Amino acid sequence: MAYSADVRVAHAQEQAAGNEHPVRFALTLEGEGNPLESCGGAQAVRDAVEHRLRRTVFTDAASADRYFVVGGSRPTFGVDWTTRIVELDRHDQEVGRREVVVPGDECAKAVEAVAVVLSITIGPPRMVPGPVPGTERPSPPSPPPPPVVREEPRGFIGPPPPPVPAAPPHRWEAIPLLELEGGSGIQPGVSWGVGLGVQVRPPVPRVSLLARAQYWPNKSNHGTPEAEFDRLTGVLLGCYDVYRAGQLTLATCAGGEVGRLHADVPRVTRSSDQVLLVNLVGEVRLGYVFGRGPILVEPLVAANVAAVLQRDLFTFRNRDGQEATLLQPAPIAVQGAVGVAVHFF
Repeated sequence: MAYSADVRVAHAQEQAAGNEHPVRFALTLEGEGNPLESCGGAQAVRDAVEHRLRRTVFTDAASADRYFVVGGSRPTFGVDWTTRIVELDRHDQEVGRREVVVPGDECAKAVEAVAVVLSITIGPPRMVPGPVPGTERPSPPSPPPPPVVREEPRGFIGPPPPPVPAAPPHRWEAIPLLELEGGSGIQPGVSWGVGLGVQVRPPVPRVSLLARAQYWPNKSNHGTPEAEFDRLTGVLLGCYDVYRAGQLTLATCAGGEVGRLHADVPRVTRSSDQVLLVNLVGEVRLGYVFGRGPILVEPLVAANVAAVLQRDLFTFRNRDGQEATLLQPAPIAVQGAVGVAVHFF
């Protein structure tokens, strides 16, 4: 009788070993307005993962051993968005979580970024044993995956997602800014000024329009006769974000500048003591957005080069009665700026 029992146990173990199968996964998307929904949805992610792993990985939720729940939300600034991947076991217990920032303006890159993280998490094939024949228990239907965001998540892989308020993905935005300018090439020597403007972002990724007014106070030429020059200009630039990483943005801009250069000296022999300025401007801008709530602050630095198209002379008549040059702007002017912009949501 003991021999017969041992045979039955061994036979049951062999049958159980024969029921081994690779770990099966299920995947769902979560969150209203999940950006992946417009990029082919969950099926596009499944296809990308199985293409990378070169095998079938996913099955339906009822027969899966592990679940992936992928949620997405956009930050308050820019087009990039944050995806959160939560892994659950068959009892809906959280096994791990990972967060990654993906580009929000290119679907192919977004799907591929999520697929890379999932492929690394899944890894090579792993076998799990099936139930011993005759001992199976009908399992109740699996409940839907729980929300991605939990009050007390367990088993983090990486840091938990920060509490970032969601912003509409596509809308117009007006960003006021204040800048302190410094430069050379138009007024005598190195001069400084202040700029006040607004950056307008349309519902087009990475594109913006920048308009600002600048005033440069009196700057002396320290010559004989001594004269002081001030200028007032308006600048209009079109900008494109060439690099974005989270809240860091590097943009290039191009456009024009129009204004007037004014001289304060009693013996200027021009018909007028002010001239027209017309410049072509190229600019590079670097900003970083931080803060919480409805108002975010963006410190920024900028540098530009201007081709001075209008270079009128200021002249005076010396003691010998000869007309001499008092000031003429250089053909190329350079300028730098530090400032701050404010985002309202």
